[in-house]
Amino acid sequence: MTTLFQGSEWTTEKNREDDAIKKYQETLERLEKSRIYFSESLCTQLSTAVQDYRNIIEQMIEAKTKAKYESDGTDFRFPENEGSLDLWKDAEKKVATKIRDLRLELAKVFRELIGV
Repeated sequence: MTTLFQGSEWTTEKNREDDAIKKYQETLERLEKSRIYFSESLCTQLSTAVQDYRNIIEQMIEAKTKAKYESDGTDFRFPENEGSLDLWKDAEKKVATKIRDLRLELAKVFRELIGV
């Protein structure tokens, strides 16, 4: 979606959020159409990866929503007391580690499928 390095507009940037949701939906549709070409175990791995992407998108949207409440002057805090920036950093960390690892694992599987 976006990163903190983007600057303060990470809390209001809507286009990247919409793009991420659109890419998620396109990927999910492509996976469903392509299931017949892949083994069940590969489809399970792909489904897990797509679900992880969705979870991160949702977490980033939640962070943006929290940031709006935090900056409106009411000093509203959510019950779990995790600030928007903490939530956002956690999502970025997941992208940098968990998603990267899933992509590397899937790349290995695809290399084996095409004989590389």
